[in-house]
Amino acid sequence: MKRRTVLQTATALSSSVLWAPASFASHAPKQAHNPYFSKLNSLLRDQGPGRPVMLIDRQALEHNVKAISASVGKTKTWRVVVKSLPSVPLLRAVMQQANTDALMVFHQPFLNEIARSFPNADVLLGKPMPVSAVRTFFRGYKKRRRGFHAEQQVQWLIDSKTRLLQYQALARELGVHMRLSFEIDVGLHRGGLITPAELTELLQIIEGDPQHLSVAGLMGYEPHLTGLKADLNHPAVKSVLEIYTSFVEVLASAGFNPQELTLNGAG
Repeated sequence: MKRRTVLQTATALSSSVLWAPASFASHAPKQAHNPYFSKLNSLLRDQGPGRPVMLIDRQALEHNVKAISASVGKTKTWRVVVKSLPSVPLLRAVMQQANTDALMVFHQPFLNEIARSFPNADVLLGKPMPVSAVRTFFRGYKKRRRGFHAEQQVQWLIDSKTRLLQYQALARELGVHMRLSFEIDVGLHRGGLITPAELTELLQIIEGDPQHLSVAGLMGYEPHLTGLKADLNHPAVKSVLEIYTSFVEVLASAGFNPQELTLNGAG
């Protein structure tokens, strides 16, 4: 699909991650660390600053970005996750190598920083923000536009009718337009719309207020499939796809072209 997105959490900027190719990170038996990590551990003990640090192997990072890009292919877009460590230079390096402006952002301060630093970014929120955080974003954003247009470049995540009505009220109050993607529960059971009927009701609200609201797409998060090593014929994978398809069909029936929507998953 034209704008179908594949979320690759392997590139999440997380303070707990050390990027290393699988050949480096394989576990060796009968020792605390394999040779790769043992060498890094010794280096930090001998030459480190004596406090916790985040160590990034740039060669390994570039290897992983290249591997993920090749896996995703040229017909899909993958989003770089801006989650725990908002390093603008690191994020810029990953985006440039991956040839993507698509990001998933989880926190309001990071979103304001993205708006300042990446004027061409295509941002999908990774979790529904409290309406107070959305208000804080717009308060800071209005002071520092610098080419970033939130009304076209941010997809706010909606997980319930209550949140949609809160966002609608804020959009009317601030006189802004908000593009909305819907979080759907595809089997993780950690939030989101459960049935397609819920989506139908929310679409009616959005269609009644085109000045302030519009539909951007769907996000279905399926990390419960991780570790199954399942192909498309696995029952768990089939279940996720069937649930996702049922929501896509609701959008198509409402007149939306799925080829033009963001259909995001964990990949």
